[in-house]
Amino acid sequence: MGKYQERVRDWVVGSFVGGLSAGAAHYLFDLLARRFAVEAIRVDGDLGRFEGRPNDLVMGSYLRYRTYGPDLLELIRDDLLGQGGTLVDIGANIGLVCVPVARRGLARVIAFEPEPVNFGFLRANLAANAPDAAAELHNLAIFSADRTLTFELSENNLGDHRVRRKTDLSYEKYAESRRPVIQVEGRRLDGVLDPRDLPRPIVVKIDTQGAEVDVVAGGGQFLAAADYVIAEYCPYLIRRLNADPAAFLDFVRTFPRGGLLVPGQARQTVPGDIEALVAAMTAFPQDGSAARHVDVLLAR
Repeated sequence: MGKYQERVRDWVVGSFVGGLSAGAAHYLFDLLARRFAVEAIRVDGDLGRFEGRPNDLVMGSYLRYRTYGPDLLELIRDDLLGQGGTLVDIGANIGLVCVPVARRGLARVIAFEPEPVNFGFLRANLAANAPDAAAELHNLAIFSADRTLTFELSENNLGDHRVRRKTDLSYEKYAESRRPVIQVEGRRLDGVLDPRDLPRPIVVKIDTQGAEVDVVAGGGQFLAAADYVIAEYCPYLIRRLNADPAAFLDFVRTFPRGGLLVPGQARQTVPGDIEALVAAMTAFPQDGSAARHVDVLLAR
């Protein structure tokens, strides 16, 4: 190809790509990454340099917006842990919450991620952004018992990998039964951590795609000592693990105060009456007929 043809090519391609919306450009990038079997990308953004899969929903969001869940991160890093303490991140994924907390350098970080690829990215992202931080990473699933777990993998959302268990639900919303599976190690939170060893306040983030009831069952002593818990609540995902959402509501009631975390307004959340929070959590179907979810903040 001559120089003239190269200039024409560059102009045509550049004009085409430059005219795409952010969403369309990301879709094209995803297609090209698949075409050339790209397994990992690194993106510089507001939270630091992060590595992840190009087709991952979470990493794609960081690629497009150069940030991820800023209101939730600021709540944890700046408000709850602004003077120090401990973040226990259960379901840390590639570290877009726990790594910026570690990077700030005020709080200790303990993160759990069971899936090996995610854990490799988590370890790389911590090393790239906070190599000297007071942080420890565990390639474990926090669960109700110490046992080997069957773990199903989402193709395009590495944050939606889940423990698999026989379910009574007669339907599925995300073709879960067709997902590939691996085996991961499960441990009880009470068998791994002692709250007496950790700086306060202790903030526990639980995002385990339906395994929240099992996390609570295996971590009752530790969670009873936590100052704050931030958790996802999704009855559909809980019932996929053949657990009862009411069990998680019982856990919520062990806290005197709580509130819904509204996307974009997490920092404005003022924990209030716990029964008002429970009422809000039960305002959508508890039978798993809808895949809606809500994030909650529980406070002592």
